[in-house]
Amino acid sequence: MLSEIANNKIVTENKEESDIWNKLEQYVKNHNILIGTVRELRKYTVNDHEKHVDLVVTMDDYEVIIPEEEVVTFIKSYTPLSLVGEQIRYTISDIFPEQGLVFGSMQEADRRNKEPTLKRLYSKEILSGTIVSFTSAGAYIDVGHGVQGFLRNCDFSPTGRRVEDVYKRFMELRVIYDHTTANDTIIFHPQHLDLEEVPSEIYIFERGKMYKGRINKVFPDRVYVTMRAKVDCLCSYPMSLGKLCQGECVSVKITKVNGMKLRGEIYNRIE
Repeated sequence: MLSEIANNKIVTENKEESDIWNKLEQYVKNHNILIGTVRELRKYTVNDHEKHVDLVVTMDDYEVIIPEEEVVTFIKSYTPLSLVGEQIRYTISDIFPEQGLVFGSMQEADRRNKEPTLKRLYSKEILSGTIVSFTSAGAYIDVGHGVQGFLRNCDFSPTGRRVEDVYKRFMELRVIYDHTTANDTIIFHPQHLDLEEVPSEIYIFERGKMYKGRINKVFPDRVYVTMRAKVDCLCSYPMSLGKLCQGECVSVKITKVNGMKLRGEIYNRIE
């Protein structure tokens, strides 16, 4: 690969080359994580058929070539082209002073950042994530550095809205660690609403007390009951009451108050 791109001198001549190479050598030894801007894609062909697309990053007095196999596109559907003009994190993996070449790796930087990211996650720090994909049960969220988790629809909204109803792919939202399942899936809890955005009326509800509400949405296994403006309570479907209809008034016993969420049990209809 070096023979194909050796003609591309990537270290500027306006400073002492020895100082530059000494600094780069220290970066290799210490595995420093650097930040640079992707300037362009460099395409070339090996053996007349094997095509490669490398990133070229501008950094101070030199340029860094990041081979295609060392690129992290963050989300699988992204392409290297989407990184042009963006700032990325990388390490210096190899230097070749005689050819004037510097090589880097986004993957190594990603691996070195994963452990600190997990530490922040498990300490319940609120992290910014990007939606990778949706399923019928929720959405997969990437918080960077190879750390992904799942946000369940049932945890997202007390009104029955799905993540997909509010967000689109690649949009960002804030999440916090909830727990890890038996199959090692990280479960997130949403932090898309700040405390000041939570309806103040929710604080009047107390666990174990009965309140009057009006049925908002009915599903085969659950019912959403509006208790106050913008405040719904999620209840299991009370099979003993037969068919329930939207708009009916019911009495609800609150079983859980958690942030902006209410959980309860429907006891009976109210005429």
